[in-house]
Amino acid sequence: MSFAAFREFFVSHSRLSEANHRAARSAFHVPLALILAVWGATPGVSADSQGHLLRARHAPGNHLEVKTILEVDGSLRVNPDGKKVVELPLKLVANHQYAERWLSPSRKTNSGDSGEQPATVRLYRKAEADMRIEDSSRQVTLDDERRIVAVHLGEGRPKLYSPLGPITRDDLELIDVQGNSALLDELLPSGEQRTKTGEGWTIDKAVIGYLLGLEAVSQSDVSAKLASVENDVAIIDIGGAVSGAVGGVASEIECKAKLNFDLKSQQITWLAMSIQEDRAIGHAEAGFKVTARLRMAIADSSDNDSVPELADDSLANLPIAYNLGSELLQFQSQPGGFRLLHDRRWRLMGDEAKLAVMRMVDQGDLIAQCNISNLPAFSLGKQLTLEAFQADIEKSLGDQFMQFTEASESLNQQQLRVLKCVATGNSSGLPIVWVYYHLSNDAGRRLAIGFTLEDRLLEQFAEADQVLVNSLEFTERATPSDNSPADARTEPARAAAKSSSQAKPAEKTRKQ
Repeated sequence: MSFAAFREFFVSHSRLSEANHRAARSAFHVPLALILAVWGATPGVSADSQGHLLRARHAPGNHLEVKTILEVDGSLRVNPDGKKVVELPLKLVANHQYAERWLSPSRKTNSGDSGEQPATVRLYRKAEADMRIEDSSRQVTLDDERRIVAVHLGEGRPKLYSPLGPITRDDLELIDVQGNSALLDELLPSGEQRTKTGEGWTIDKAVIGYLLGLEAVSQSDVSAKLASVENDVAIIDIGGAVSGAVGGVASEIECKAKLNFDLKSQQITWLAMSIQEDRAIGHAEAGFKVTARLRMAIADSSDNDSVPELADDSLANLPIAYNLGSELLQFQSQPGGFRLLHDRRWRLMGDEAKLAVMRMVDQGDLIAQCNISNLPAFSLGKQLTLEAFQADIEKSLGDQFMQFTEASESLNQQQLRVLKCVATGNSSGLPIVWVYYHLSNDAGRRLAIGFTLEDRLLEQFAEADQVLVNSLEFTERATPSDNSPADARTEPARAAAKSSSQAKPAEKTRKQ
């Protein structure tokens, strides 16, 4: 089920507002938590006087079988009117099952450069979640055509992408969750040092941050201790508090975990983590206060031929190497009848037949807003001229308009005719840049796109409009459209200019 379909379900079956639908999407950012009892443990076994080498070994080509169960309880926070914060009860149960093959031995071998091989590649056998927000529910499953997923461990948070093609925001939020199995080895002591029972070590704050789904950590006191060794299994206790942020949004976390490390196979075989997180409301996402419980079982498989999809011959035919294009997401508007690619900073705010709204948020700053407006079809053979488009934009902006800095006509990658105009001016005393597009095909279908941002944010914006516009293509609409003849002089700019009145100056997200 797509987010658009889920929103329609909410509208017809619940009291949730569009802001609450956006809150539903944020549920996949809720931290994973594990509470686990160790099975079959025999007390009273002491560590030998030399200590134990707690270091995982992953030969390239080795693959593991991973199963996780996640349960989340708590509340989402939204402020539909921008003033009053509303809390909505949340329950989530998610299941993942995948084979994971190691290609690079550790994060330290990757610098994050384009063209690098990912650390691991996965074949998802199952990835699904059942979620309830207030009185409404939805189910999400991973696209069957994107079941192979690569995990790149370079600088920063792990990057998940599919070599089979671009994934959607739904897919990403379903699989890019806390407790990433490719990071678990970094919870162990570094180097070749041996650890005795009762001895502890500090976990690198970046590692624990990434494992908990954070992008940045300002403070962490998370540490680990070898609690016991029983039947050649080292049982490790982990716990502490973390202060950090995701997309510039503040988050406070308390975590406790137990980890089993098999001393013979030199593999982590079990992780149980309990996480309590309190996250603020962001520009494009809900906040939340939750407790999560996660169980993860990991089994080493000696039969690497049992996963033919991850065999050398299969991977040789796929573009598994990481590059900047690997992170592009696909958005398809069912009611609007179009599909496009965008970078991960864009967040969907609303998707209706006549208008889709997206916001770009980067490190807590609201960079830009994008409005994509469906327009009534032209009669066959009719086209909008660049001069008419400029005149309409200038009229729509009125006293805010200062000058045009660019005006061009081209074809995008899907052979749609593209008119582009960039205007500068002032709004509420701030220098503003408006980037307008009009896209049309030979059959008369067309839409307008308007980007609005402050002049000082152009560098952060980094021409993010080009990927979106160049990849846009028309698709079949899910609902009947208005195909009545349109006024070529006023309709496009009026629709595109609507974004200029809705976008707000960039500001840092505050704790709420």
